[in-house]
Amino acid sequence: MRKMLIAILFIYLTLNIFSCNEGSVGPPNGNGVDTTSHNFTWQFDTIGIRQSYLRDVSIISPDDIWAVGEINTEDTGIPDSNGVIIRPYNAIHWNGSEWELHRLKTARYEGEPGEDLINAVYCFSADDIWMFSEAGSYLRWDGNNWKTEFLWERQGGIYTIWGFSSNDLYFAGTNGSLTHYDGSGFTLLPTTITMDIKDIYGTIDPISGKKEVLYVASNSYVEPPGRGIFQVDGIQSIPVNSDSLPNFISTLWFVSNKKYYIAGDGLWFNSKLGQPWAKEQSLLAYFKNDMNGLNKMTYSLLGVMDLLLILTAIVGITIQR
Repeated sequence: MRKMLIAILFIYLTLNIFSCNEGSVGPPNGNGVDTTSHNFTWQFDTIGIRQSYLRDVSIISPDDIWAVGEINTEDTGIPDSNGVIIRPYNAIHWNGSEWELHRLKTARYEGEPGEDLINAVYCFSADDIWMFSEAGSYLRWDGNNWKTEFLWERQGGIYTIWGFSSNDLYFAGTNGSLTHYDGSGFTLLPTTITMDIKDIYGTIDPISGKKEVLYVASNSYVEPPGRGIFQVDGIQSIPVNSDSLPNFISTLWFVSNKKYYIAGDGLWFNSKLGQPWAKEQSLLAYFKNDMNGLNKMTYSLLGVMDLLLILTAIVGITIQR
């Protein structure tokens, strides 16, 4: 269900870039005039063949982009000179002029490291990159070398990474799995849920100066309905009011004590945790898969048109409130 058509990867990347650029000018100026240019030049790249797909992307700059998943070429899936099947690539990097294919080593529960599927990527800078593999291991680039180790402190697969820094980083995924890295070690945080954690995000409360971290969890369409919003408080997860929200939510973004957004089956918002959620009525009825923003006035959405997560140009939406 998570597979994407690789032929439209660059739409996804381009939408991310343009959403960031569009938001970077801030909300309309004082006289109400929108100062953002909407004259975009679209570029499409086809990467990989047969059953290639991506699971995550992280943009450092327009000339430094990482994406992970399974990328097949004419040389993969066939035996080499020793009769060993050549594995697909598990990461690609945009260097400003071309896409570079990578087979990154991934630690395993036992045996030698492999070149397993990578589920998630999160970049703080060109010299500070984190990934997580299907084999249950993390990968980290420090500017000189890749380090990979099997992660024991989890209770499911990891599909999303987010953090304030590499000394305050969260890994989240299936079965309510939430792991925190503090720069020296990993800690499995108790969540008391079995739903999959779809997204996690945090920011600094401008009033108190304290960190605020929230995550959303939801069952899949083939499971009994279930969803929830939780606030991370130390090692605890505190439920947040989710009344009126639909059963299927997948992403969140917020500015502490100013504006909170939840998206998935619709876009919902309020101005303070605990308040009822209101639905944005002006959007097309497509499922929203991802969201990011600059401030409470400008945010952007990436969505999907069906359960196959096939991304199309129509899903890049920027809204100013």
